[in-house]
Amino acid sequence: MIGPARERPGRARMTAVAVAVFTAALALPASATAAVSAPSSAALVCFVSGDGVRIHSQPNTSSTVLGLAYSGDNWVELAGSTSTYAHGTDARTGVSGFITWSYLRNCYE
Repeated sequence: MIGPARERPGRARMTAVAVAVFTAALALPASATAAVSAPSSAALVCFVSGDGVRIHSQPNTSSTVLGLAYSGDNWVELAGSTSTYAHGTDARTGVSGFITWSYLRNCYE
């Protein structure tokens, strides 16, 4: 014998459940919501677009040149970038410093 057909919940019931869940989320203390926050974003990685791009010790052209980056190298951005210079590390050589953003292309996270 086949039992009675199960009815799908009505729109009013689904709306009531959604409102209850939303209201419960608002009632959580700040410490409870902080525990489920999204992780920080990944590092920005860019491709170097020039050969012999100088890696400087400071974000200016008069600072010491620490090394050179070449076309196709991956530049991994670190904290401390400016609007003109990207602070980071050449993944191929491990040299860290500053290069101008104009030599970086196709950045991704």
